[in-house]
Amino acid sequence: MNILIITNPDSFVIPKYIDEVLLYLSKDVNISIISLYPILHNINQDYYGTNSIAVIDSCTNNKILNYFSNVRIINVFIRWAILYGRVKKIKKADLICVHYVDFLSAVFACLIKRRSKLIFVYWGSDLLRASKKILFLIKPFLKFADYIIFLTNSLFKKYSLEYGMPRYNYDIIDFGISALSNIKYIKLSNDYKEKVKSFFQFPLNKLCVAIGYNGIPQQQHDSVVNCLMSLPDDIKKRLHLVFHFFNNQDKTDYANKLIVLLKKSQISYSFLIDFFDVETTAKLRSSIDIFINSQTTDALSASLVEYLYAGAIVLNPVWLDYPELEKNNIFYIAYNKFEDINNIFPRIFEDYSLYYNYAKNNADPIYSMYSWESLRKKWLEVLNGVCDD
Repeated sequence: MNILIITNPDSFVIPKYIDEVLLYLSKDVNISIISLYPILHNINQDYYGTNSIAVIDSCTNNKILNYFSNVRIINVFIRWAILYGRVKKIKKADLICVHYVDFLSAVFACLIKRRSKLIFVYWGSDLLRASKKILFLIKPFLKFADYIIFLTNSLFKKYSLEYGMPRYNYDIIDFGISALSNIKYIKLSNDYKEKVKSFFQFPLNKLCVAIGYNGIPQQQHDSVVNCLMSLPDDIKKRLHLVFHFFNNQDKTDYANKLIVLLKKSQISYSFLIDFFDVETTAKLRSSIDIFINSQTTDALSASLVEYLYAGAIVLNPVWLDYPELEKNNIFYIAYNKFEDINNIFPRIFEDYSLYYNYAKNNADPIYSMYSWESLRKKWLEVLNGVCDD
């Protein structure tokens, strides 16, 4: 079976998806990956090389590309011509999977589809943060998909609002979350919290509070910090704020303004700026006592699930709806507006052990919902069904 994936090869999800799902499809699976955009880090290069997975991209050092680097339409056309030529040289794909359905990926997939089966997999921001214009432009290409997969219920709802109920075969299946098994191993140690906090040089005598899980402005770190500044001094002295800004997100104007605000807050803080592998990510999740989710939109990110599994006390805004968590009685504290956070923190400090134990009980149901072991069967049923149809 020949499978072609159109996605970002740098995504840490893709190698695990290949290992946990695609390699279970058949003993004879040939996988190739197409990148429509420049590959920034090549962080998975060794994995792809070791597993004989071809990564097909447009040559970034092409002289003609460099000449038209500032003319987007011509640049895209040349890249596609290069990619199309390279794709035609490989065996015809039995299955094409678009992981993260932006406009260019949808169009290119339809261009090379021929007699292949085509699956669109919506990840999150590809649907939730896409402009009305982009959603309109993608619509004509949706009919070429043999199947559509949504990682979460909220994505399915958003799709239905924009396009109506899918007329095609569809399902809601999440990725398994690789870091859960790493977190599970870390928590076997009785003093794991001290070990992981020391690893990041976080203070051991404070509660570590993570705000958001990347450095984009939509995480609204500044709004949260503004509220925390109003807390009583005795509470602020016991907090240590943690921010993870990677891919040069720490060098933006937004980050600079946030740092100025933090210096005024009288709350200690750490900025983590490296891109973490799964093991380091698991250590970070395990080090956090309280996680504040505050972004404008979200499709139940893996980061949030990891914090829930690690036992962090999670604060989540009501504008981010996660019916799958409510259905399984997952504990978190909801807030209506940022100002509510000022009332929540004193309650947590008054009876921390109560909230800690509530959060600790999330581990078992989260693992059964989001481990690869639980989700692999459903992925395989869909993929085999599409290929056999």
